[in-house]
Amino acid sequence: MKLKKLIKGCVLSLLMGSLLTMNVSAMDSYVIYFTGYRQKTFSWCWVASAETSAKYMTSSKHDQYSTVRYLKGTNTNPYPEVSGDIYDIANAANYISYNKFSYKGYNSIRTEFFLIGQLNSNKMPIAGASRYKNGVKNGGHATPICGMFVYNDGTIYIGYYDPLNDSVLSCKFQEFCDGSYNGRKYDSTCYI
Repeated sequence: MKLKKLIKGCVLSLLMGSLLTMNVSAMDSYVIYFTGYRQKTFSWCWVASAETSAKYMTSSKHDQYSTVRYLKGTNTNPYPEVSGDIYDIANAANYISYNKFSYKGYNSIRTEFFLIGQLNSNKMPIAGASRYKNGVKNGGHATPICGMFVYNDGTIYIGYYDPLNDSVLSCKFQEFCDGSYNGRKYDSTCYI
């Protein structure tokens, strides 16, 4: 567990270093070091993101399987292959953290400065991003936010953990919001 946290910290440090060596020097960086939890099934990014954020905040014996069973399981199908929305993410994070915190889900984005405030307070917010086809939501993905980088020229980058690929990625905050980076538009947020 400590080795995985160290590796994630090293990856994030390398990411931050690569951003800092761009033509524009960073003015401020807000980064948290964490252990990421890869999603156990294709549709479980919601619970993997909740596990990553909640276990960053506190230790817990709950994992993705126990959480999915508690929130969505049945006697005949205790671990359904189902996706979750921003409210499911909040419920999962609360369950994993033994309700020590009050995670809430919102169908709206938060400003880069709000997210910086969360990171600066040692909290790990979760972004929900959706794909849209003809203006209709058509799938999505959840990712914990682990870094914000504000450059002297006003450019802001976001660092986030992708539980599908078990990787830390970054892009311009505006591209994260409008979907031009990865085809998913940031449209919901879960945080304490």
